[in-house]
Amino acid sequence: MSGQERDELARRLEGIVRAVPGVVAVYRSGPLLAGLAPDAPAVRVEEAAGARRVRVVVGVAGRPAAEACRAVHDALAAVLSPGDAVEVTVAYVAG
Repeated sequence: MSGQERDELARRLEGIVRAVPGVVAVYRSGPLLAGLAPDAPAVRVEEAAGARRVRVVVGVAGRPAAEACRAVHDALAAVLSPGDAVEVTVAYVAG
């Protein structure tokens, strides 16, 4: 997968994450310099040794963090391949 294809997939996945009820923010993670690019997708898609890992950091409100985390994971898993790994981190919980 090329860098452009990876970014397109990441942007598509970010849209899916933002549509999950209870998600109020999606934050960039990863290397500092990657986060400085204003057009960089917030969802990270990484590939190594034939395996793909999707990483996302979210802020949640209006539902328990664990429930929102599971909903994000399930939404991403529904559109990814069965062997792809999904890592969801909750960085902010609104009271």
